[in-house]
Amino acid sequence: MNWEAEGLLDGLEGENERAGRRELLDRLHAEGCSVDELKQAVADERLVLLPLEKLLLADRTYTSAEVAERTGLSRQYLEADWKALGMSQIDEDQPVANESTLASLAAVKFMIDAGVAEQRLIELTRMVGDASAKLADATLRTFADALLQPGDTESDLSLRIVDFANALMPQLGEILRGPMELHLAETVRQEAISRVEREHGFVPGARRIAVCFADMVGFTELSARLDSRDLSEVTQRFVDLAGDVAAAPVRLVKTIGDEAMLASEDPAALVDAALHMVAAAQQDDLLPPLRAGAAVGDALRRAGDYYGRPVNLAARITAVAPGGTLLGDPAMREATDGAFDWSAVGSRGFKGIEGEVELYEVVRAT
Repeated sequence: MNWEAEGLLDGLEGENERAGRRELLDRLHAEGCSVDELKQAVADERLVLLPLEKLLLADRTYTSAEVAERTGLSRQYLEADWKALGMSQIDEDQPVANESTLASLAAVKFMIDAGVAEQRLIELTRMVGDASAKLADATLRTFADALLQPGDTESDLSLRIVDFANALMPQLGEILRGPMELHLAETVRQEAISRVEREHGFVPGARRIAVCFADMVGFTELSARLDSRDLSEVTQRFVDLAGDVAAAPVRLVKTIGDEAMLASEDPAALVDAALHMVAAAQQDDLLPPLRAGAAVGDALRRAGDYYGRPVNLAARITAVAPGGTLLGDPAMREATDGAFDWSAVGSRGFKGIEGEVELYEVVRAT
């Protein structure tokens, strides 16, 4: 295959780097990757991680329809279970399960038949998915930190990662392995190890991210009025709502009491999810109004959580937002220009944030 004619060597400097790209493309093409798939991987700057993605999903052979037929679980339950794991929507004919998955879901069917409520199992799946996502992120970063070496070609690095993964995967516990592989694959799709990172041999800790917090207005007073059972129902409804709006590329980072944290590398998708969450709460007789604050900037991601200025700023904006609104900083407004209508609501200073910050209220574009 003439990869240069296909435009897949564009932008590479030096024969060593071009030879490494050719070698990796030849190997992936021989293993069944189409030219279009390889072009997309190059465009997304994830070609070096494509072999790992293929390895992690190699034994997924059953579609969701086949899973339903073989396990006896309803398609509705399986869709809710998939979403609770934190997975993005998939095509009907996309393989999503292996033999281990079928065995796990057969156990779920047994528990449902024994009288365990489906909603309780979905809650458990959501917790497993959240823990698996954090473990997948930490594992991938450990791979990168340990395996990146200065001067690596893409072929060198991809082979080293796959070899390391082959040695590691059999050691993973079967309970965590299925969700972890899925989350690793999802993380791989979103990661891009650029040429600069390969040359310098490290993964930069900070990346540009959009962050949003949402909390329940008047929750302290509400918790004083409700008994423990009613309060538990309110907080669970809030957690479920946050989980429902957090579909890729938006991630539910965590919930703490009456507060949820969402993050995404796509600011418009994050704002859309936050608006859905605020609007849904207004239609829910059980939940009090929500308020939300969002910001964009460079943050450090560790163990599935984020740290840095946009996180602190989004939290502080949330604390001053009126109920039923979403406020954002100038960076968020600029990052979503054209997708939403923003109106200035003044500026104010925040503890730990240098200077005054202009604030904007967002509504859907008309």
